[in-house]
Parts: sequence; C-alpha cells; structure tokens
Amino acid sequence: MALGFTTFILEDMCVVGERARTMYRCAKEASAEELRRATALQQARETLKERLQSFLEVSDSEPQRIRIRDCLERTDLEHMRTVLRDVESYFRHAGPEQRILMLLESLKEFCGDDEFDGYRLEAFEILRALGFREARAFVVRMHHELRSCAKLLEQEQIETSLRRTGTEASVDLLH
Repeated sequence: MALGFTTFILEDMCVVGERARTMYRCAKEASAEELRRATALQQARETLKERLQSFLEVSDSEPQRIRIRDCLERTDLEHMRTVLRDVESYFRHAGPEQRILMLLESLKEFCGDDEFDGYRLEAFEILRALGFREARAFVVRMHHELRSCAKLLEQEQIETSLRRTGTEASVDLLH
C-alpha cells in the first residue's frame, strides 16, 4: 500500500496503519490457503499415483495396464480417480484365486519358470490353508525379497564392472 502525501495529511495514521496490517494479513492468509490447496492436491495426486502403480504391477490384463500407464502419464486428477475406481471394482469382483494369480505375475520378472511354479504352488497352498490375506502376504514378501536380491546382484555387477574398468585403466597407466 503506497502512502501518498494527501493521505498522510488528511487521514489518521492509526487508521491507515490498521488498514495496511489488515490488507497484509488477508494477503498472507490467502497465500497460505493457496499453498495448502496446492499441497493437498499434490498429496492426492501422489496417493492416487501410488495406488495405480501398485495395480499396474499386478494387473494381468494388457488393455488395463495400457489404460493405467496412460492415466499415470497424464496425471489428470479426476481421470486418475475414475481409472482407480474402475480398477478397484475389477479387482473386487475377481475371486481370491484370480487375485493371487495377478499378484504372482509380479514375481515372473525376478525368477525362472520352475521357481515361479514353486511360488505359485506354495501361494495356493497357503490360500487354501490360511486364507487370502496370508497368501497375499506371502506373495508380497517374495516379491520384495526377489526384488532386493535382483538389486543387490545388479549393484554387484556394476561394482565388478567398475573394478574391471579401474584395473584396465591402471594397467594402461603402467604401460
């Protein structure tokens, strides 16, 4: 708020000061509210993105995977909500055996066919004996373990490659 000479002479400075404080407080509150809205929107988008990503990993339907990938790329909040509702509805209607099979699909990239068949048999034995939650927990645990092993193996390969490159560079320096 600019204070002109006329305002300085004609108006009470206490009133002018109070008006300036009120305008500043209102602007600050509006800015804080806008920041809260933007943060809430970003959090909602991240939550939806994480949930869709988890369904993408276990979906057995290629058209559904394509739809989820497209949705994740667009990051339109309403579209993400709609796709998530549709995907959740699809998974709710699938029986426990189908849901376990979809979860098991995420293991295929980390193990061979024989090992996968072993995990599949064990998951279905757990499903029959202890129920869906325990079978799901088993598959999720196996996924995390296999993924961790794959990351460690990849890290070891990178380190080995770097050591070889470093050794080759040292050999070149000696000659």
